Amino acid sequence: MIPSQSYHGLAEGKSSNLNDYQANQQGYDILTQHTFSDLTSFEKVLKEAEKLLDLMKDAYFKHRLDEAYRKLILCESLKANLTPEEKARFDEFLKREEKIIADIKQDHQYLNEILKELDNDEGWTVERNDGLKVLYKKDSATGLISLRMEAEIEIPLINMITLINEVDLWPHWVPFIRKQAEVKVIHRGAKVYYLEAGLPYPLPNRDMHIYGIGVNRLYENGTVMIMAKSVDHDLEFFRSHNAQKIEKPGSVHVDIHLGAFEVNPLGPNKIHYRAVVHANPNFSWVPDSVINFTIRKASGFIFNQIVKHAKKFKGSAWEEETQKPGKREFYDWLNNEVNEYFEKEAILKK
Repeated sequence: MIPSQSYHGLAEGKSSNLNDYQANQQGYDILTQHTFSDLTSFEKVLKEAEKLLDLMKDAYFKHRLDEAYRKLILCESLKANLTPEEKARFDEFLKREEKIIADIKQDHQYLNEILKELDNDEGWTVERNDGLKVLYKKDSATGLISLRMEAEIEIPLINMITLINEVDLWPHWVPFIRKQAEVKVIHRGAKVYYLEAGLPYPLPNRDMHIYGIGVNRLYENGTVMIMAKSVDHDLEFFRSHNAQKIEKPGSVHVDIHLGAFEVNPLGPNKIHYRAVVHANPNFSWVPDSVINFTIRKASGFIFNQIVKHAKKFKGSAWEEETQKPGKREFYDWLNNEVNEYFEKEAILKK
């Protein structure tokens, strides 16, 4: 779910290299140690804020959400010692970036919700652990289960990311999908897709608008993550992003409350994969126990489909997608990011 189209022209910037990262991180370390006690005028505060906003946007459009959020918080902290009048002017100054600021805050909050589930084993029950580890726990609010999966797989990172990212090819491994359409490209790291799943008559079809966000966390915890959630009921989301919702009379929305794929490259041809999902297909007439049982058993099938296609990547439709104009640049960038991460890790270990 990481498109190649730019947003506000800023996502067109060249991908970062190792030196870019080190210089950017050094700048952040210096700023975090700065008490701003020498900022004796409001103009100096605005100048510092402008620098931080530029760093924030640079990180955001390189898909480094954690880093962008840190820059944003540091920027907002500048107004702590301002007068009421200056604080009002400072808030007006920030309004010029209010859309990207809102996206960073919302995406980062969602990232924290995902990490809370991925990193906490409390309350989870192991369904299977035979190369693929599947865990589940019941959500008290919905009565349905959340599902977690993890495994080590002998494939390159790019194979797994491509399978998840290329939504047009999801029907190859996701059962029942009969229609998919790109609704809105927000920036290179985020887009909205419409999906419709066909069910046997007389059951109504299921559909959803899914918002996917790619996050480069290589320099946070060594992973690349794709987060996803449904936004069908979030009319403000469509308004603020100028996105046109697809209405399909008779279809029932699927609610994805939580969804993420996390890939940790362990080497050029090996990954550790984690996923978490909490979804409600809205079969109100089907007992929760039946839905939960089906979700638990279907997880293994879907995982096996992903692995099967990922291991047969060469010459596949997915490999062809990585070479298409407008997409090749992104996948080349991702490969470079991973290779530079391995180089940095090797330097640190020396």
